[in-house]
Amino acid sequence: MNPGTGPVLTFEDVSNSVCSTVESVNKRITKKICSHFNEVPLTFDQVTKYCDWNWEIELWFRPLPDRIQGLTIWEQGMFIVICNDKEKDPLVRAKIILHELGHYLLHRRFLENGVYTRAGGEWFADQFEKEANLFALMAVVPDKCVTAICEDHDDFEDKVSVLQDSYAFTREEAVVRLAAHDARLRNKAYWEFFEQVLEKKGP
Repeated sequence: MNPGTGPVLTFEDVSNSVCSTVESVNKRITKKICSHFNEVPLTFDQVTKYCDWNWEIELWFRPLPDRIQGLTIWEQGMFIVICNDKEKDPLVRAKIILHELGHYLLHRRFLENGVYTRAGGEWFADQFEKEANLFALMAVVPDKCVTAICEDHDDFEDKVSVLQDSYAFTREEAVVRLAAHDARLRNKAYWEFFEQVLEKKGP
């Protein structure tokens, strides 16, 4: 998040953004993950092997500006996935690559028409970015894992902390993944979190 940038959002904006994305692509994302990957949650090694085995994909690790985590480019019949080589944490690298694979698997026809995107931590971006972000979060932490976390921890903050500590999620990613799991955003903690988001996004 960059404080002071972007439009001022309301809780309803955030709620509708997350819920509409979940409702429209949740099943499609799950189907894509299950049909392309043998097991979840996905690790960095599994993700890189998938890229190695897929003749349409070239995976590159290159130094990129700090604000850019990854890129997907369609060039001469190949999908070039670029991960910022400055990022060394394998869990974060896996999320970056999976975000780009989300574009490859969900938005292929747009990529082939010349559209390319950059992966960032910003949830409140365009629909393609939201879908790719959700793809990465669901691939790294599938529903069965979220269910187990929710069963083991009653407190919302504890659930968020487990996702942050175990999967190198940002706080925003953890809240979005939990929100995607129940899609209701009714817990008081959601309100408190998004109020903090709004403060950072405000003028």
